[in-house]
Amino acid sequence: ASALSGRGKDSNGDFGSDVDFRVSVMAVLTASALSGMASAACQISLQGLNRSSNALTLEMAVAAVPFLLAANGFTVDPAVVFAGWTPYTLIPVATSALGGIFVGQVTKHLGGIAKGFSIVGGLVLTGLAQGLQQGGGLQMRHLAGLVLVVSCTWVH
Repeated sequence: ASALSGRGKDSNGDFGSDVDFRVSVMAVLTASALSGMASAACQISLQGLNRSSNALTLEMAVAAVPFLLAANGFTVDPAVVFAGWTPYTLIPVATSALGGIFVGQVTKHLGGIAKGFSIVGGLVLTGLAQGLQQGGGLQMRHLAGLVLVVSCTWVH
């Protein structure tokens, strides 16, 4: 668990402090709770209120713009914002946008739990593909994460 929470050895060969570990665990638990609440709110909006998943996806994208601007220092100069972009930069942008639309459709028609399983399955497949592509196979932390994900999914 310490490898998964970032509680690795520091430059002196010592493990991180217990305070760092507790803060890390609390951050993960808080993020998980907020993610679950957001998923439930989206499911209520899509299924209970019968809203369009594309409209909700667009609304969430527009709502994210101020946060992205703040992270970029409120710089709106296209020469700065798009510095270093190539046509290939549009590939992850487009696939992320399509992924958001697909996630909205899954949430609308199957619910937040199925969406969660789909995301976890995608992460597992990505980890396996990355391990095969890099030729080193899966590391122990990947295998530990895989065991945790599969066991949590099975328990659910």
